[in-house]
Amino acid sequence: MKIRLTLALCIAVIAVLVSLGGWTDPLEGGAAVLFAGLATVIAWLVGRVAIPKLTWISISATIALAVATIAMIPIDGTDGVEGSTVAMALPLQFWIGLWSYRVGSVAVIAGAVFYVVKIVEAQRRGKIA
Repeated sequence: MKIRLTLALCIAVIAVLVSLGGWTDPLEGGAAVLFAGLATVIAWLVGRVAIPKLTWISISATIALAVATIAMIPIDGTDGVEGSTVAMALPLQFWIGLWSYRVGSVAVIAGAVFYVVKIVEAQRRGKIA
Protein backbone atom coordinates (compact mmCIF):
# COMPACT_ATOMS: atom_id res chain seq x y z
CA MET A 1 0.00 0.00 0.00
CA LYS A 2 2.75 2.44 0.94
CA ILE A 3 4.73 1.58 -2.19
CA ARG A 4 1.70 2.37 -4.36
CA LEU A 5 1.25 5.74 -2.69
CA THR A 6 4.96 6.53 -3.05
CA LEU A 7 4.83 5.68 -6.74
CA ALA A 8 1.66 7.75 -7.15
CA LEU A 9 3.41 10.63 -5.39
CA CYS A 10 6.35 10.43 -7.80
CA ILE A 11 4.01 10.47 -10.80
CA ALA A 12 2.04 13.38 -9.33
CA VAL A 13 5.26 15.36 -8.82
CA ILE A 14 6.11 14.72 -12.47
CA ALA A 15 2.64 16.07 -13.34
CA VAL A 16 3.42 19.24 -11.37
CA LEU A 17 6.73 19.71 -13.18
CA VAL A 18 5.11 19.14 -16.56
CA SER A 19 2.24 21.49 -15.73
CA LEU A 20 4.81 24.26 -15.28
CA GLY A 21 5.40 24.01 -19.03
CA GLY A 22 1.77 24.92 -19.57
CA TRP A 23 2.55 28.58 -18.95
CA THR A 24 4.31 29.03 -22.32
CA ASP A 25 1.51 29.29 -24.86
CA PRO A 26 -1.65 27.42 -25.88
CA LEU A 27 0.06 25.19 -28.45
CA GLU A 28 3.03 23.74 -26.57
CA GLY A 29 1.54 24.56 -23.19
CA GLY A 30 -1.71 22.86 -24.12
CA ALA A 31 0.24 19.69 -24.82
CA ALA A 32 1.94 20.05 -21.44
CA VAL A 33 -1.43 20.49 -19.71
CA LEU A 34 -2.77 17.43 -21.52
CA PHE A 35 0.28 15.39 -20.47
CA ALA A 36 -0.08 16.63 -16.87
CA GLY A 37 -3.70 15.47 -16.96
CA LEU A 38 -2.66 12.04 -18.21
CA ALA A 39 0.02 11.79 -15.53
CA THR A 40 -2.60 12.72 -12.91
CA VAL A 41 -4.88 9.94 -14.14
CA ILE A 42 -1.98 7.47 -14.01
CA ALA A 43 -1.20 8.61 -10.45
CA TRP A 44 -4.84 8.02 -9.54
CA LEU A 45 -4.77 4.54 -11.11
CA VAL A 46 -1.67 3.64 -9.12
CA GLY A 47 -2.45 5.24 -5.76
CA ARG A 48 -6.27 5.29 -5.79
CA VAL A 49 -6.33 8.70 -4.08
CA ALA A 50 -9.31 10.72 -5.28
CA ILE A 51 -8.43 13.54 -7.65
CA PRO A 52 -9.65 16.93 -6.37
CA LYS A 53 -12.29 18.80 -8.36
CA LEU A 54 -9.94 21.77 -8.71
CA THR A 55 -7.55 19.59 -10.66
CA TRP A 56 -10.16 18.17 -13.05
CA ILE A 57 -11.93 21.44 -13.66
CA SER A 58 -8.73 23.40 -14.26
CA ILE A 59 -7.29 20.81 -16.65
CA SER A 60 -10.53 20.53 -18.65
CA ALA A 61 -11.10 24.29 -18.82
CA THR A 62 -7.50 25.06 -19.76
CA ILE A 63 -7.45 22.49 -22.56
CA ALA A 64 -10.71 23.98 -23.88
CA LEU A 65 -9.21 27.48 -23.68
CA ALA A 66 -6.09 26.30 -25.52
CA VAL A 67 -8.17 24.83 -28.34
CA ALA A 68 -10.34 27.96 -28.57
CA THR A 69 -7.32 30.27 -28.57
CA ILE A 70 -5.53 28.30 -31.26
CA ALA A 71 -8.72 28.32 -33.35
CA MET A 72 -8.72 32.13 -33.27
CA ILE A 73 -5.36 32.47 -35.02
CA PRO A 74 -5.86 33.84 -38.52
CA ILE A 75 -4.91 31.29 -41.15
CA ASP A 76 -4.97 33.53 -44.22
CA GLY A 77 -1.17 33.95 -44.25
CA THR A 78 -1.14 37.72 -44.02
CA ASP A 79 0.58 39.45 -41.19
CA GLY A 80 -1.45 42.64 -41.10
CA VAL A 81 -0.56 46.12 -42.26
CA GLU A 82 2.72 46.73 -44.07
CA GLY A 83 5.47 47.23 -41.52
CA SER A 84 3.50 45.86 -38.60
CA THR A 85 4.41 42.80 -36.63
CA VAL A 86 2.35 39.63 -36.50
CA ALA A 87 1.61 40.25 -32.83
CA MET A 88 -0.07 43.54 -33.65
CA ALA A 89 -2.20 41.95 -36.37
CA LEU A 90 -3.80 39.35 -34.13
CA PRO A 91 -7.37 40.11 -33.04
CA LEU A 92 -8.22 41.26 -29.52
CA GLN A 93 -10.16 38.03 -28.91
CA PHE A 94 -6.93 36.09 -29.38
CA TRP A 95 -5.15 38.14 -26.72
CA ILE A 96 -8.06 37.72 -24.33
CA GLY A 97 -7.98 33.97 -24.99
CA LEU A 98 -4.21 33.88 -24.50
CA TRP A 99 -4.32 35.56 -21.12
CA SER A 100 -7.34 33.51 -20.08
CA TYR A 101 -5.34 30.41 -21.01
CA ARG A 102 -2.44 31.60 -18.88
CA VAL A 103 -4.73 32.09 -15.89
CA GLY A 104 -6.05 28.58 -16.49
CA SER A 105 -2.54 27.18 -16.63
CA VAL A 106 -1.81 28.69 -13.22
CA ALA A 107 -4.95 26.92 -11.96
CA VAL A 108 -3.62 23.65 -13.44
CA ILE A 109 -0.35 24.12 -11.56
CA ALA A 110 -2.28 24.81 -8.35
CA GLY A 111 -4.49 21.75 -8.90
CA ALA A 112 -1.48 19.52 -9.52
CA VAL A 113 0.21 20.77 -6.34
CA PHE A 114 -3.04 20.27 -4.43
CA TYR A 115 -3.17 16.66 -5.62
CA VAL A 116 0.41 16.08 -4.45
CA VAL A 117 -0.56 17.42 -1.02
CA LYS A 118 -3.59 15.11 -0.97
CA ILE A 119 -1.40 12.07 -1.76
CA VAL A 120 1.07 13.04 0.98
CA GLU A 121 -1.80 13.33 3.48
CA ALA A 122 -3.09 9.89 2.48
CA GLN A 123 0.40 8.48 2.83
CA ARG A 124 0.79 9.94 6.32
CA ARG A 125 -2.56 8.52 7.42
CA GLY A 126 -1.61 5.17 6.00
CA LYS A 127 -4.87 4.72 4.16
CA ILE A 128 -6.34 5.59 0.83
CA ALA A 129 -8.83 8.45 0.72
